[in-house]
Amino acid sequence: MAIQETFDDILKGTKIIESPLETVLPGSMLPYAEYVIMNRALPRVEDGLKPVQRRILYSMYEQNIKPDSTYKKSARVVGDCLGKYHPHGDRSVYDAMVRMAQDFNMGMTLIDGHGNFGSIDGDSAAAMRYTEVRLTKLAMELLADLDKDTVQWDKNFDDSLDEPKVLPGRFPNLLVNGASGIAIGLATNIPPHNLAEVIDAAIAFIDQPRIGLEELLEIIKGPDFPTGGYIVRDEGLYSMYENGIGKIIMRAKADIENVDGGRQNIVITEIPFQENKSRLEQRIYELKERKKELLGGITDVADESDRSGMRIVVKLKKGEDAIKILDYLYANTNLQCNFSTNMVAIAGGKPRQMGLLEILKYYVDFQRNLIVRRCRYELACAEKRCHILEGYLAILPDFIDEAIVLIKESSGKTEARAKLRERFSLSEAQADAVLSLQLSQLNKLDVKRFENEHESLQKEIISLRDILSSAKKQLAVVKKELIDIKQRHELRRKTVVVDNLADIEIRPFDSTDKNVKKGYFTLTADGKVRFILSRQFLTQDRHISESGLLGLTKAVALADVDRDVLIFGSLGNCYRFATTDLPERGWSEAGDTLYSLDATAPKEELAVALITIPKEEAEGNLLIYTSDGMVKRSNLAEYLVNRTSYQVMVLKEGDRVIGAEIERENSTVMFVTTDGMCVNAQAQEFPLQGRKAGGVKGITLSKNAFVVFAAQCQGETDESGAVIQSLGELVLLSDKGYAKRVLAKNFDIMKRARKGIKCFDLVKTNGKSIIYASLLANDIAVVSTDNKVAAISTAQIRLESRVGKGAPMAKSSPIAYALAHIEDE
Repeated sequence: MAIQETFDDILKGTKIIESPLETVLPGSMLPYAEYVIMNRALPRVEDGLKPVQRRILYSMYEQNIKPDSTYKKSARVVGDCLGKYHPHGDRSVYDAMVRMAQDFNMGMTLIDGHGNFGSIDGDSAAAMRYTEVRLTKLAMELLADLDKDTVQWDKNFDDSLDEPKVLPGRFPNLLVNGASGIAIGLATNIPPHNLAEVIDAAIAFIDQPRIGLEELLEIIKGPDFPTGGYIVRDEGLYSMYENGIGKIIMRAKADIENVDGGRQNIVITEIPFQENKSRLEQRIYELKERKKELLGGITDVADESDRSGMRIVVKLKKGEDAIKILDYLYANTNLQCNFSTNMVAIAGGKPRQMGLLEILKYYVDFQRNLIVRRCRYELACAEKRCHILEGYLAILPDFIDEAIVLIKESSGKTEARAKLRERFSLSEAQADAVLSLQLSQLNKLDVKRFENEHESLQKEIISLRDILSSAKKQLAVVKKELIDIKQRHELRRKTVVVDNLADIEIRPFDSTDKNVKKGYFTLTADGKVRFILSRQFLTQDRHISESGLLGLTKAVALADVDRDVLIFGSLGNCYRFATTDLPERGWSEAGDTLYSLDATAPKEELAVALITIPKEEAEGNLLIYTSDGMVKRSNLAEYLVNRTSYQVMVLKEGDRVIGAEIERENSTVMFVTTDGMCVNAQAQEFPLQGRKAGGVKGITLSKNAFVVFAAQCQGETDESGAVIQSLGELVLLSDKGYAKRVLAKNFDIMKRARKGIKCFDLVKTNGKSIIYASLLANDIAVVSTDNKVAAISTAQIRLESRVGKGAPMAKSSPIAYALAHIEDE
């Protein structure tokens, strides 16, 4: 009773509003749900960031923790972000920061972490007092031009500071790094993509706003997960890009390794995205114990991962079927699983589920608006400065003495300002600027500097007004800056896209012969051969060096027990070796010349191609190409002779062999010449000939031209099995460093021995000749005349039309030559 009286006393004089529960819940829940959706869980389409991520990056930007600065403690960044912009738990901020630093979670990391930031085994990061961070170079692209009024700003939680509502986002981060989050009634799960492909797609959308989804999917092959592996190009993938929701089949990358004693190991080197490596190993152990009738052949599961990469080894008993066990593991573990996508982001002020075309449209519109805002800001600054300079130049140099006397005779600054304005017709700002000039700035040199600056600003003002007057020119700026970002950042694709899982070939490496050394044959840039043992080949860092040609690899072949290697020389000879015939070399060694391997070889002959063939029987045909455009097609069995060296082609004077390869089904042979011409002919156009024949003409050359590239190109067939068009991309590079990519389907299939069609429009500015062409999607090593080497990723080179002029890619000039650089096989 006493309690009730106390409660009544408390409520005495208090106005109580009664309301039904069904009214209160919607009125309270809906604002809360909107807050969570808009301000916590979902990214914005413009910069691809959630609010906490955006605030972390902006806080680091404010503190000047940039790529060229020293690392700063994570606790310092978290505290600054909490105190200024994000009043939530420190754990939520630190976890978001850690994720942006994990290269196994992000397509391209935005934070450069120093210390323990967790692992793919599920280990958590060290406490924030132990780790250190700074922004990555790519993160600076998201923050670029933030100080030029490019984006809208909001007040922070206590209205004491301003924070950006969205970052400038100079590349499509939503697609590059993806996003995941759960709000109230909504969720998002966007997979990461390859930066080069996404930028190429954005550029294609700018060039052709009505581009179809099918055309875009020729550029964006599919998601590019940081953990690699395989994904399947099927209806689920298409559905994701069409309407924003779908399901992607992911599979780990595994190989079969033969070991001593006739046993085999299953070696897993890449796993599906967001899978825990330790849990996968534990799951295999559990299945081994529970399913002994099926998996009793597994003796151990060893994690041999190290700094060189992931390596999970499933060891098997002798005689076990490794392929059968691997298929079972795919079916019953997360070595094969699905990634359910739901591409939801904040766009136009509300959450939207979007397909690829809609995301690109929002992004491109945002970037165009950003360019407009930036140009207006820069124009205002330029006009303001130009106005001041005009004030200087109205006095300097002819009237400076008069102005000094006028100022000296004035009673104060106000009177001096008024006299200057009246005498020289200056504005108030110009007069103040003249009054603030130091005497040291009144010499002839500084006057000339003012004149040059004024002239430069006049040109800049004209350019900025020109851009502001045309939406087309604004988009051209967006396109130019996207290309620049693409060229300055690492872009290599990690995930392999296949049409179906049956396309993934698992080929065991047979090492049952203990006398055979396991390794790789490599062909170097300067025409030498190396045999490198497997362990060294797989672990050595083989990035392009700027010190010269040593180590540059242009071809690789796996050494096998029952196969020999055929090395083709530039003078039309062939040299046959087994693994035991070649000395072991390292990546730092120069390799062996053909003459040092076989004394019968001419000293000047260079190794230009290598293939491996069975020791006893060989099926199929061999294609050999020369610089004069000749092609010889002959049966591979012709090369199984009981000699270590023999002639394979009769060459005319001045002609040289430039390549050789085994004929593939459903392919064409493509030629590219130094003067930018191309022929794409059916492989069957070339008749079968004997081993010593001189071949037939593949392309008719212009005067002084020769073939720089000849190789097979995979073709698409019709119902009858005839090749109707070529697939893939052709990469071209001129002697002045201009490069481009062209879709192979743009080159119609024609008869051999034609002059061909233009593949590169050579003019005075972009080069005199083509020095490199390739159908391979790897790096290009560009070698200058002073033997300096630089690397270009083919992913950085933009896609153009068949007759395009290319874009400058290589700074080295003049360029001696270029070649495909192979890092992995």
